[in-house]
Parts: sequence; structure tokens; C-alpha cells
Amino acid sequence: MSNFKLHHLITTGAREAEMVEALLNGNNIFDFLV
Repeated sequence: MSNFKLHHLITTGAREAEMVEALLNGNNIFDFLV
């Protein structure tokens, strides 16, 4: 696996984790989409 693909997976996973955490905290998910 290339470093670029690995980096992409890590950053994508981190972004999804932030969205899940925001939902658990009661924030609006659309704040991340705007």
C-alpha cells in the first residue's frame, strides 16, 4: 500500500470519527458539510 493511500485512509477515518463524536455530543452533522 502506498503512503498516499495510507494517509488518505487515516485522514478519512479521522474525519468520520469527528463526525461521530459530534453526533454523540448533540451537534448538527451539517456543520461539517457546509
